[in-house]
Amino acid sequence: MKWRARLNLPREHGAWAMFYVPLLLGILVGGGFSWPVGWLIIAASALFISRESLLLVWRSRLRGRLDRAALLTLAIDGLFAIGAGAVLLFHYQYLNLLWLGLPGLFLLLLNGWQSSRRADRTMATEILAIGGMTLAAPAAHYVASGRWDGLTGALWGFSFLYFASSVFYVKYRVAIVHRRDPGWRRQITRLSLLYHLLLPAILALLVIRGAWSVLLLPAFLPIIARALYHHRHPPPGLNLKQIGVSEIVYALVFLTLTTFALA
Repeated sequence: MKWRARLNLPREHGAWAMFYVPLLLGILVGGGFSWPVGWLIIAASALFISRESLLLVWRSRLRGRLDRAALLTLAIDGLFAIGAGAVLLFHYQYLNLLWLGLPGLFLLLLNGWQSSRRADRTMATEILAIGGMTLAAPAAHYVASGRWDGLTGALWGFSFLYFASSVFYVKYRVAIVHRRDPGWRRQITRLSLLYHLLLPAILALLVIRGAWSVLLLPAFLPIIARALYHHRHPPPGLNLKQIGVSEIVYALVFLTLTTFALA
């Protein structure tokens, strides 16, 4: 058995980017690495990694048995999360982390429950999962900077808006090659197009009102351009691995340019 399977690490490459890019964004905008940030990385990573073990435990229970190996891995992840979280709360006094950690834990449990019932691939559940994973951005900014301000919340908003794009875009790419349900294909196409038309409008409005620098716009430009281009010129085929790699590259561009705009 491979070490990745033994540790029950998440198998979706996109999920790693959706979690660690916001985490790195919060750290870099907040001022960089410190000992509290190290403890946060341990706590947040343990929660993120625990999802796969939680899913295996729940699925085994639904089949009338218990996956003891997954339960052990889940317990180890939980100990790391609780231990590192306790250091942040009681030693460093980052008490506002509770406002992020508790919703994040709830969304983790909700997504795990949905996944155990094979209901995790709907657009709504995937967007909820992104909402939970991108909470890493405000948590990291708060711990790295020691501030709980408008920028802390804005980092979550920008991260959520960015990664929600990938849900609409990937669903659209799947839909246009799905010939058996034209109604679903039309619905997904309209939702994706609407989202990628509204996204630049929202960002432009924030810049015009003086809320954020115009330098933030280039961070979102690649994903808006790729979506609108493919709506105008639908690709004939579907290569999910290639799409996944492209989305990771776009995410790194977002991380670099957003850090430059906000740091």
